[in-house]
Amino acid sequence: MQTTMLTPYTVGPDAMDILGELFPRGSRLLVIGGKTALEKSGPALARAAEKGGLALLGPLWYGGQCSRENMEKLTAWGKELEPQGVLGIGGGKAIDTAKGVARNLGLPLVTVPTIAATCAGVTRLSVVYQPDGAFEGFIFHPAPPLHCVIPLEIIAQAPAKYLRAGMGDALAKHLECTMASRGGRLNHSSAMGVALSAVCGEVTLSQGKAALADCAAGKAGPALEQAVLGNIVTTGMVASLVDEAYNGAVAHSVCYGLTALPGLEERHLHGDLVAYGTLVQTALDQPEKLASLGPALAAMGFPVSLRELGLDLGKDGTLVETALTAALAGPDMERLPYPVALEDLSRAAAAVEAAGFSRGGYLNG
Repeated sequence: MQTTMLTPYTVGPDAMDILGELFPRGSRLLVIGGKTALEKSGPALARAAEKGGLALLGPLWYGGQCSRENMEKLTAWGKELEPQGVLGIGGGKAIDTAKGVARNLGLPLVTVPTIAATCAGVTRLSVVYQPDGAFEGFIFHPAPPLHCVIPLEIIAQAPAKYLRAGMGDALAKHLECTMASRGGRLNHSSAMGVALSAVCGEVTLSQGKAALADCAAGKAGPALEQAVLGNIVTTGMVASLVDEAYNGAVAHSVCYGLTALPGLEERHLHGDLVAYGTLVQTALDQPEKLASLGPALAAMGFPVSLRELGLDLGKDGTLVETALTAALAGPDMERLPYPVALEDLSRAAAAVEAAGFSRGGYLNG
């Protein structure tokens, strides 16, 4: 039996007001989020709660990392407050943490992404990290969030780097699920998801620069709305529609491998590491497209080489090998349409360096 569950969403002015339609009057909602997100969303959330007759509990800081330890700690606190629903507010890690708490408490979850860096607001998984920031794995929840509230005006005020990171994830979703599903016999849901993934890539490449300009100006314009919906909703729908075997490939594996290097995850956003991973995947799988993808990503400000990630292939060769070895051990690498060895990934990474891409153009002229 095949069942696909998709999260409905609300975007636009006064999007928070939908909360009063999602929960009965008098409902007690546990609020979990990031510190900045809770501050920025506070006034709109309070107005929506008053209008809908809802009681807000907390808010509780998610702990700074989406870890099992933080989920358990927040679950214990949440039980004492006796909530009837959970609101997860902020970026991907805050929302993913709230998912784990909602599951532990057996309560419905509504997400409020205040940055558009990931599709966490509509997916049924949590990306889990160890307390030191190293990637640990995934937790798959029985259902996706009940609803996703997208406050575009708040997202427009966030640093543009978060929007860019989300576009890196969106582009990767298209490249990865088409690679991972190649040659497979797709069921109805996966076939729809793979087809829809083309929209993720198209919106990123066609609207990305204008959306980043909107965000830099604090403007909730049409390009920003399209990019935000692409980052959160379209990418998340693809993730929900396609079979899990097709949900990732080389790009995310490289990203998670890089987090094995001390300090790298603190210096670079998830989506920026994934965007670099798309270049490695392209060099490996579709090398003829590398020359066009690199400049497109560079023009949006993505790190497009190991050098821009703070690594030198010559001096830091052992570290790079450590990261690529960790990438090969990732679950997504088990589902590729052909075997990939460490030597293959190393050659692909070297090809990206040799291309000389730079956010300022080409290093080699």
